[in-house]
Amino acid sequence: MYYGDLFLNHRIKYGTVNQAIEAYWHKINNLKKFNKLNEAFRLTLTAYDQYCRKNNDNIDCESCWTILENLTQFMITTKNYHQGINYFNDGYIPQKSGKYFYWKAKLYVLLNEPDSALIQTSESIRIAQLQNIPEVVVAAYNQHGLIAKSLGLYDDAIVAFSEAIKLVDSSTLDEKRFGYLIGNLGSCYYQKGAFDEAYNCLQIDANKSKERIQDRGSYLNAEIMLAKIDLKRKDHKLALHRLDRLMEMYESFLIPFQKLSVLELYMQAFKLSGNKSKYESYLNQWITLTKTNTESSIDANKKLIEAYSANAIEQTILQLEIEKKLLNQELITNKLLNEQLASRKEKSRLQKWLFAGGVLFIILVALFFLSRYRKKVMLKETLLKLANKEQDFLKLKVQEESRNVQILSQELTFKQDFSKSLIYKLKEIENISKPVLNNIEFFIENELDIKSTRALLQNQMGDLSSNFYTDLKIKHGNLTELELKLAAMVVMKMSNKEIALSKNTTIESAKKAKNRLKKKLGVPPEGELSEHLNSFL
Repeated sequence: MYYGDLFLNHRIKYGTVNQAIEAYWHKINNLKKFNKLNEAFRLTLTAYDQYCRKNNDNIDCESCWTILENLTQFMITTKNYHQGINYFNDGYIPQKSGKYFYWKAKLYVLLNEPDSALIQTSESIRIAQLQNIPEVVVAAYNQHGLIAKSLGLYDDAIVAFSEAIKLVDSSTLDEKRFGYLIGNLGSCYYQKGAFDEAYNCLQIDANKSKERIQDRGSYLNAEIMLAKIDLKRKDHKLALHRLDRLMEMYESFLIPFQKLSVLELYMQAFKLSGNKSKYESYLNQWITLTKTNTESSIDANKKLIEAYSANAIEQTILQLEIEKKLLNQELITNKLLNEQLASRKEKSRLQKWLFAGGVLFIILVALFFLSRYRKKVMLKETLLKLANKEQDFLKLKVQEESRNVQILSQELTFKQDFSKSLIYKLKEIENISKPVLNNIEFFIENELDIKSTRALLQNQMGDLSSNFYTDLKIKHGNLTELELKLAAMVVMKMSNKEIALSKNTTIESAKKAKNRLKKKLGVPPEGELSEHLNSFL
């Protein structure tokens, strides 16, 4: 960070505009690597305001797309997609890069405007074809395919990726550099269920990408998808061999999303093969990594949204101050003008001018208070958006707790199924007396620790949210602790089966308990219990 600051200051002072943008880009990426998203966002806004707006003097900037790319990522995180589009519309890029259209198209995808998204990447292809640079045209077709794929238009995506591959084959471009194109094509075939075509494409991508360090991410994605197809083909041995090789040689290069996928495939393979101990081992690893990533993401996103909201409030206050100064200057100017006019006119016309000046002053004062009122409304709206973002974080926390409960419930179900299956097989063995069989059954249930798991699941319910329990108790003081925990289970979207498992009772009993709670809370028969309880979040 220290040398990054030195590099940035030197480039700003002595370098060109493009060199300064490059230095900003390096500093922003370093802040993102250390999960300092709030600082990275503020620095990105600084670079955008200084170099990349249409109304500044640095209109020769060719690197502004990197700043717009970072702003887009921040707007996607904060879900302010329209603001991301505004940054693109207010930015200036003399020769628009293909990535400019691609990131703008991603925002339109998130806004559920597929036509606008495809128009962006189609325009990128048109401009690339006019430039007649093969590598640029290949990139434009690939980006169009990625947007079509994200919209679920797999046939359109296959056409775009195929066009890019044909162009590589017919030009002097190095085929090894474009293995990822075949991998993208294979992922579309996978989504369509054409596993043979997908397998062939992904195998080619893995072979080509493996030889290039720059394409390591494409190689890892291809190997993970190949392992998925191996499992669908019931070839557990080949799938495990592929996964073991990834973990032994490339574990340090796997990003969190890829590592979670690898752990999920391990769990699936060992569950299908009946290896319970290894399944539980990888399940525990998956739970730990999921919790770590979720907590880190929540913390970083919270800081980013706080920075975004603070910036919005600062901009509103700054605009208020500017308008206040302008109004004061206008009042002073009008006052001087009135004095000059009054001194030049005859005494007989003095009253008329004073009357006109008084009317003008009253209008200006009215405009001033009207402007202040309007800005106060804008400030309140900004604070309301901040409150909504905080509400989103609370919902995200509830989702995290719900995921933990589902994991524990899955573990409990697996253990019970395994226990019942083992007891059933023991009953089929001849010459075993019923007392001996009962002792074995008791031993198995205690070894599998079903009751401990159920208790842990119930305790998890109690940690949902202190505010939730407090508000619910204030409104409905006659609820018991068991009813409060049942309310938490309903809020966390647990099924009747999961509730029954956690309470060691039947599904029918769980339904009756929910009906009793519904009556006690005064929810009408046609109303939804979950909707009523969600109002306390």
